[in-house]
Amino acid sequence: MYRLQKFHDVRCCIGTIGNAHGLSLTLQSVISQSMVPGSIAIYDCSQTGIGKDFYIQQLIQCAVLIGIRVEVISLGKVPLDEMYDLMLEESVHRMWLCNDDVLYDPWCLEALDDASESHGLVAVCGSKPDIVNQRQYADWSRDYRTSVKDGDPPYAFYKLGLTAPKAVTRIHLDLGNTLMHVRPIKDAGIKFKIDEESSATSFGEDWVWAAKMQKAKLKTGFAPNAQTIHLDKPSGSPFNPYTTQRQLLEERLRAKDLPTDVLAEWGAS
Repeated sequence: MYRLQKFHDVRCCIGTIGNAHGLSLTLQSVISQSMVPGSIAIYDCSQTGIGKDFYIQQLIQCAVLIGIRVEVISLGKVPLDEMYDLMLEESVHRMWLCNDDVLYDPWCLEALDDASESHGLVAVCGSKPDIVNQRQYADWSRDYRTSVKDGDPPYAFYKLGLTAPKAVTRIHLDLGNTLMHVRPIKDAGIKFKIDEESSATSFGEDWVWAAKMQKAKLKTGFAPNAQTIHLDKPSGSPFNPYTTQRQLLEERLRAKDLPTDVLAEWGAS
């Protein structure tokens, strides 16, 4: 544990609504990176206090032992997009946005950093495939893949191997494995929240943010070799890419004069 090197300017932000088991797995994979983040911020939206969990406390101490600063921020029940905005607001240099139900490959953060710096990207996301097709995606696959084309969704990649292309410029970002430079995003006034009426919405925050990044002409990318496994949550529900959710989101994007082509992966409305 003492051999690890750090990206001192990277703040890893993990949101949770009380998924202690999943969060413990995520934390273990984050502190086992080949290059660990300088700090970890856990944004707790549960009603019970995730920091009270015994194994979460133990893992926090493991992180502290190897020199990672850790903070647990209790928010209570807040919408996902508002939590993301708070994460962005409280980060200074670079933010690695993670989820509490994802296992991060030991070279994930290093691969994201390499893609970001090599290609001049303001934000880059890695792959985040579902280990089982709990949400019933029509095009889900766990087959080994050796190539990637522009527009392929992050959940589609199970394993690509280290010989995979390091970056493919694209717009849609899956926020559960995204490294971003904070300052250009703040300077452009970009937020995850689309409008005041959308606070009760639990979908689409990544699509909205991608549209805002595109409109601001901030370069984004996809690093398929920055790998993870999305474990999902027990309550994960089937996902239909042709539901009225897409139509509602497209209407909101058009109302805000935001590009709708980021929804191409979601199929025709």
